[in-house]
Amino acid sequence: MGIDLGGTQTRVAVVDQHKIIKQLSFPTNPMAGPSQTLLNIKHAIHVFSEEFDLSNIGIAAPGPLDAKTGLLLSPPNLPGWDEVDLVTPLSSAFDLPVSLENDANAAALGEALYGAGRHSSSVYYVTVSTGIGGGYVYEQKLIRGANGYAGEIGNTIIDSSGPVHPVLNRGSLEGYASGTALQSRAFELNASSIERLLAHPQERDRFINHLATGLANIIHTIDPEVIVVGGGVTGSAELYWEALLERVRELVYPSLRSKIDIRLAELKGQAGVIGAAALDRVE
Repeated sequence: MGIDLGGTQTRVAVVDQHKIIKQLSFPTNPMAGPSQTLLNIKHAIHVFSEEFDLSNIGIAAPGPLDAKTGLLLSPPNLPGWDEVDLVTPLSSAFDLPVSLENDANAAALGEALYGAGRHSSSVYYVTVSTGIGGGYVYEQKLIRGANGYAGEIGNTIIDSSGPVHPVLNRGSLEGYASGTALQSRAFELNASSIERLLAHPQERDRFINHLATGLANIIHTIDPEVIVVGGGVTGSAELYWEALLERVRELVYPSLRSKIDIRLAELKGQAGVIGAAALDRVE
């Protein structure tokens, strides 16, 4: 069983052999607090448990969170959800093992095990969506780091003289290359959409340089076999993909240029819920 808890929508799915068999979706409504969302999740699991033999429950949720204690720690996308325990209520109600992981890590696991990174020993996944997040899977295991923040590329600094951001580092990758940043830039330039913005060569090159810098930093830091790029902004990948790959090659050591393997995500919007269902494999 996989659960993808988002800021606007929650998906609950029965997953078997990395395939979604059946799913239910409902609005999250963060301002109503966690109680109603938990009730909706329980109802969906109860419905599925009458039809399927469930073995585990995995939850992908916005960070920050503590995967060890099962607590959400005031995620920006879920205002007011401070130290919310998602694991205990579900494990008590259904007598099943329950795992919690941040959504980027869950999606990384999904892509590494069953998507574009399958058959690779080390996979770094980056999502370029409303924000920018990432996760690293090595030998089919999530690398969480000492405090659970490993792989968080979004807040890495790519230009220390860049614009100040209210919650991120000055000049962070997310502040430059996320969907939110691109939408703000489009508004400044009277472009009606991100696609229209990226149709301008100068703006496209600007975006490519920022994202390529972040990816090159990942390559030089952890040297993954494969980088998988997903998220909503990749819906416009035909506008920039080949140029992005070329720019990354320009930014890395010459000896690495022929070895770089960067791929578009395959599971797309299903990566989080499929990865969540697979969390019991990496516990």
